[in-house]
Parts: sequence; C-alpha cells; structure tokens
Amino acid sequence: TWIVDWDATGETYDVASWNVCYQRGTFNTANMPDTCVSTTTTDVVIDKPKAAGTYTYYFTAVPVDALGNTAAAAALNSIDYQRDADGVVDGQQINISVPAHNKSDGGVNLVRTDGIVR
Repeated sequence: TWIVDWDATGETYDVASWNVCYQRGTFNTANMPDTCVSTTTTDVVIDKPKAAGTYTYYFTAVPVDALGNTAAAAALNSIDYQRDADGVVDGQQINISVPAHNKSDGGVNLVRTDGIVR
C-alpha cells in the first residue's frame, strides 16, 4: 500500500473532504485523473496496483466542500513503482511442470507432458 499524507494550509473551514487523485504519468490542472480516493482526513491509504512493469505514479490532493464542489490541481508529488510479472525472475519466464498421476494396479505412475508413462 501507499500512505499519502499532506499538510492542509490556508482557509480550510469549508473543506468537507479531500480527493487524492493519481495516475501513471504526470497531469496538469485541466487534465486531472479520474482515479481518486476520498478521505475526511489529511492522509489516505491507497492499494498499489497489481500491473507488472516500471512506472512513475503522480499524485495530488484537492479539497471538496459540503456541496461536492472540488478544486483542481496539477500533480504535486510522484513515486516510482516497479513490479515483476508473476512467474518471472530476472526477466525470464519460469514454467514449472507438475507431473500428473495415473493409478494402475494400486501404483502411481508419473505421466510426462508428452503423455508417456514413466
């Protein structure tokens, strides 16, 4: 998870909540992302994505008033994200064959992936 927190400064008497918005790649005020998490405090926990790859995620926090009006802001901070694909080590795919079992006469025979019984 990511823990995002910030200091609210200035006039905040009419702030009912905050939207923390984020995306891969930077953004400006006119192009804020749709991916947002709402909180009534000045911190929020966001689940990291599960996508494999290396990306930079950008974040901003904007106030929301009691009527649902929200401000807009450009990206204010970023974090580098890296996750390997499941089953990949050092860029190499790992395939683990699990042998199937056939029972005949009470014994267990291992069946290779080409169907030949050992």
